[in-house]
Amino acid sequence: TATAHSFVTIESSRLSINRGTGTGAFPLIVRRTDASGIVAEFSNSGGYGVYLGQNGATGEGYIRTATGQPLVFTTNSGSGIANERVRIDSAGRIGIGENNPTRDIVIKKSGSVQVSLVGATNQNVFLNFGDTDDDNIGGINYDNTNNRLRLRANTNDAVQVKSNGNMAINDGDLEIGTSGHGISFAATGDSAGNQGSSELLDDY
Repeated sequence: TATAHSFVTIESSRLSINRGTGTGAFPLIVRRTDASGIVAEFSNSGGYGVYLGQNGATGEGYIRTATGQPLVFTTNSGSGIANERVRIDSAGRIGIGENNPTRDIVIKKSGSVQVSLVGATNQNVFLNFGDTDDDNIGGINYDNTNNRLRLRANTNDAVQVKSNGNMAINDGDLEIGTSGHGISFAATGDSAGNQGSSELLDDY
């Protein structure tokens, strides 16, 4: 039965919890009597649902599905999984706008897609590539201070696109094509129709 000052009430098969007042007053506190495990379960009669838990050994809190199903985040109105935004499937793959991700991370939209990496105006922004021995042996780096884009290979900056649009190879040779293939400098002629000569630089 509800009263004017009830903290917990049951009305029409619903549990209502009021916040209370004062320091440390929260709408809901659920604690285990031991140090680790599932704190709360939200599931249906078939056992499908979500668990909230805590790992006492590491201090980690976790959210997981009850039966190994995907974890889905939705927004706005709708029943079930209408308006799905993000999905983590049972293999750990993440789909944003994609309910069946076939890669580790998939971002899908009906229109164009943009992903932004934003750093301070005087700092670098990195997208690293690597392996278990060296997680940034290669990568793409944007230098916000000098407004240049750098490509890194084998831990070294190999190529850069400067702020004026020029491209520079920091150390090494420019290798293009195989035998019989290369760069074609083909003249298109002038406005009077005079044709120039052309040359193929191959084996570079």
